[in-house]
Amino acid sequence: MIFSKKDFREWGITGMKEVIATLIISVVTLGLLMIGINLWRGNIDIIRLSAEQTHEMEKVGEVDFIPLQKDSLHGSEVISIIRYFSKDSNVQINVLIDGNERSFRLETYDSSAYNIPFEMKFEKEILYENNKIVEVNFSELK
Repeated sequence: MIFSKKDFREWGITGMKEVIATLIISVVTLGLLMIGINLWRGNIDIIRLSAEQTHEMEKVGEVDFIPLQKDSLHGSEVISIIRYFSKDSNVQINVLIDGNERSFRLETYDSSAYNIPFEMKFEKEILYENNKIVEVNFSELK
């Protein structure tokens, strides 16, 4: 579509202003739309990453809760581990103090039934099956 000088004169200055204004509004609208789409994509990525991190944190508890880098654990840490795994039927915790052994599976620690001193030191043995803890043995260090 080619315009002649006569067409421009008929439109006048106000007609050109309308065309320019329409063009500017279209460009601004298109730019805002593109920004909105990028923000939406960014939000979806953030939600996806948050969900993945939450899933990974759940897997940390399933795979390994016990600090493997420590040579020995205190009684307070053993009690915490017993309480942590008391809801998991797949993990058995065995504690040996002075030849007296107690097993914990689906039960929490009760000091009146079996006393574990908080400051006593224990060595640990962890048994895995398919990369998950199935049994943890604690024995008193002398």
